[in-house]
Amino acid sequence: MSTLTLRTTLAALLATGLLTALAASPAAAQSHESHEMHSRTMDGHRTLEVRARGKVEFTDDDRDVRRISPGGHLVIEEHLRGSSARRVEFTPGPDGGVRRVYRVNGETRGFDPGARLWLARILPETVRETGVGARERVARILAREGVPGVLEEISRIRSDGVQRVYFAALLDHSSLRPDDVARVLRQAGRQIGSDGDRASLLRRAALRGDLENDAVRRAFFDAVGTIGSDGDRASVLRRVLERERASEALRTALLRSAAEIGSDGDKSSVLVQAARRYPLSASATRAAFFESVGTIGSDGDHARVLKEVLRGGALTREVAVAVLRSARGIGSDGDKTAVLLHLPVDRLRDRVVADAYRDTAESIGSDGNRARALSFLSRTARGVAPRRQRI
Repeated sequence: MSTLTLRTTLAALLATGLLTALAASPAAAQSHESHEMHSRTMDGHRTLEVRARGKVEFTDDDRDVRRISPGGHLVIEEHLRGSSARRVEFTPGPDGGVRRVYRVNGETRGFDPGARLWLARILPETVRETGVGARERVARILAREGVPGVLEEISRIRSDGVQRVYFAALLDHSSLRPDDVARVLRQAGRQIGSDGDRASLLRRAALRGDLENDAVRRAFFDAVGTIGSDGDRASVLRRVLERERASEALRTALLRSAAEIGSDGDKSSVLVQAARRYPLSASATRAAFFESVGTIGSDGDHARVLKEVLRGGALTREVAVAVLRSARGIGSDGDKTAVLLHLPVDRLRDRVVADAYRDTAESIGSDGNRARALSFLSRTARGVAPRRQRI
């Protein structure tokens, strides 16, 4: 059965967590109580419409409303084609209670057992598919059924945006063990269909301390690998690069993931940031970095990354040689020469680096560019300060 869901702009605020975060703290609840949402779902014979304003709290079994903030409301309408139309409106009642008005085909009815039976059927679906009170609901299910119970509930949600809100609420719980976090990330990678929502969740998880755990790290980068959009994948990797510290295992995993980005521009933007953040002195990190650089098809982007490495302050012999060898793979004579002329002069006094430089310079097809590159080397060898030339 095909399902079409239409949401207003305010409903989009809900999906991004502005309304669902109400349970986070009293201050957060107060600041978000003015938000509203409107959701309409049509699935063939039925239309379900939900409107909400303010903070709505549900009973533990999600079959009734426990409390509504002052000035708030929750309205649920179900229209069955060729049959009945039911509507219930919840508003704040006296003494902190809840007032209910129930209508069938426009006629007000008492809130009798039939009404309660209908509400018990319709309200859990409403809560699940709109994300209202998601954080409180995740906390209740987690306390009652543990992580498997929350993941089972998320598997029933159809909206990618609401799934993301539930996954985020679950990951925010400090009681989760690394194996739990890995399980959550694996399911999120499989279940969330939208690249944008998947990337948003992973950017949130990118700064977690337990990303250094082997199981969590593997699950995280497996989920990154399911993102089809190059821009979204790059945005997640750039967030990982914002971490204050990263082990060699985490650096290597990130650089290998960057190699799988299809867009040269997005890939090079990640590698340029990595060159600024990561020392390439460690052999595993260095190998992963230059393997990723070697997958860049654009000569300009390839050269841009290598020049960024050469600008680094701690340019060891191993890194300088790796740059020069990588530069041999650049097809453009101009870009290749530009990389060579960016090499710090003092590095050319190292015989191993000078030999690697000469090998790369001799691979330049253009006589003029090759002569300029070799001249730069020979003047350095004679102790004459070479004059840098723009290419």
